[in-house]
Amino acid sequence: MDELSSNMNSDYPQGKPTLKVEKRRYGVGDTLRANCTAPASSPPANLTWLLNGRYFIVSADVNI
Repeated sequence: MDELSSNMNSDYPQGKPTLKVEKRRYGVGDTLRANCTAPASSPPANLTWLLNGRYFIVSADVNI
C-alpha cells in the first residue's frame, strides 16, 4: 500500500472579529446594516450569522 503525507500550516487570527453597525438601538421593522470583519488568518475565517440562535444565509439584502 502506498503512503502519502503532507503538512498543513495554520495562522490563527491575532484578535477577535469586529462588528460595526449604523445605530446603537433598533426598533421593530428597522433596517440593520452591519459589517463584520475578522483579522487575517490562514485558512480564512468562516463567519456565521445567527439571529435569536438560528442560522441564516447572508446575502446583499436579508429581510427578516
